[in-house]
Amino acid sequence: MADIHVSGLSKAYPLARGGERLALEDVDLRIDSGEFVCLLGPSGCGKTTLLNILAGLDRPDAGSVRVGDPDTATAVTSYVFQEPRLLPWKSVRANLRFVLDRADGADERIDYWLERVGLAGRGNDYPRQLSIGQRQRVAVARALLIEPDVLFMDEPFSALDELTASRMREELLGLWQELGCTVVFVTHNPMEAAFLADRIAIMSPGPGRIVREYRVSEALPRPRDADDARLWEVSRNVVSVLKGRSSGQRA
Repeated sequence: MADIHVSGLSKAYPLARGGERLALEDVDLRIDSGEFVCLLGPSGCGKTTLLNILAGLDRPDAGSVRVGDPDTATAVTSYVFQEPRLLPWKSVRANLRFVLDRADGADERIDYWLERVGLAGRGNDYPRQLSIGQRQRVAVARALLIEPDVLFMDEPFSALDELTASRMREELLGLWQELGCTVVFVTHNPMEAAFLADRIAIMSPGPGRIVREYRVSEALPRPRDADDARLWEVSRNVVSVLKGRSSGQRA
C-alpha cells in the first residue's frame, strides 16, 4: 500500500494558434494508504490529466506529487485505461505474462487472476474472441497481477452495458479488499462513485480544481448494496455540488 500527496499542482497545454489552455490549477489532494478515492467531475475538468500525472505518465508545470514512501517516493503502480489496450496478436495468457519481470510461477499466478476475474480457462483465447467486458476483465487482471501498491483507473467501465459494469464494480471492490491497495478511480458517474469510493474528490469545470471532498464511508459504510436507496442520496448530494459549480455558485 502507499499514500499520495499532491500540493499546488498546475498543468497547462499549448494551443495550436498560440497561448495555452490551463487544465489544472492549484490542486491539493491527500490520499491515505489503502483508500479508494474517486475523482469526479464534468468532461474536460482535468480528471484524466490529474490521474496521468499521479501515475507518472505526464508531468506538472508547478506543484509537487508524491506517490509512495515519503523517504523514497516509490511505489508499485498499475493503470487500467478506458480501453483494454490488449496486444491483439498475443493470447490472453501472453498479454498477462507481458507485465511480469520473471517467469517463475507465472502460469500459476496468471491462472489465479484469470479465475478471480471470471475468465478461468480462457488463457489461450485471443482478444478478438472475447467480448468487450471480458477484454476489460483481462485488463483488470493484468493490472492486479503485479499486486500494485497503487491502482489507477480511468473510467474503466464506461464502455460497458450497465449490467456488466455493475458486476465488475462489485468484483473490483472484492479484489481491492483482498489486495488492500490504494485506488484512484476517475469517473463522471455519481452513482458509480457513491458505490465504490471511500471518498469522492469533486472537481470543477476547467481549469480543474478540487472544490469539495465527500466522505462516502461516513454516510454509507461497507459492504454496500447497489440497490441501497442511500446511494441515491449520496449521488444527489454530489450532483448538487456539481450543479452549484456549473452555475457559478461556491461549493
